[in-house]
Amino acid sequence: MLGHGARWTLPSWVQDQTSSVAKGMTGVGVQQGIEDWKAKKRAKEIAAIMKRRVRRATNYLQQTTRRNVGTPLDKIRVKSKRTKRMKSRIVRRSAPGEFPRRETGTMHRSIYKKIITQGVDTEGHVGTNLAYAIHHELTERPWLTRTAKEERATIDKMLRKG
Repeated sequence: MLGHGARWTLPSWVQDQTSSVAKGMTGVGVQQGIEDWKAKKRAKEIAAIMKRRVRRATNYLQQTTRRNVGTPLDKIRVKSKRTKRMKSRIVRRSAPGEFPRRETGTMHRSIYKKIITQGVDTEGHVGTNLAYAIHHELTERPWLTRTAKEERATIDKMLRKG
């Protein structure tokens, strides 16, 4: 409190606490506060590191999934009998159990990634919103879960070591 002139005095309850700290009676509380502050700071640093690792692993899974789905169809060029022009004819589509092959590129382009951060928790999502891509995934041509299973060791290594 500021009194008359330029003198400043502490309230009595603050003086009691500061005198006990000076005597060493609550020095442990101050040390604990410093340790708590350092722990919170370290937790924020770890959360930032893990956020970068999750982002990197999510990008990797998205790129690998796009590469697996991005194999073009096997086509040959043939001459039309009627119009005498060259046209493409599909020779081989993807077989059951293989990754779906790229015909138009829509499925390839629709593979998205989303990173969600809530406090210190970070999640990475890779997926698509196309109905036929989901149909392929759930029936005979799983492409997303297969890629995730094949790349699990690499993703685990990215999350553990950066």
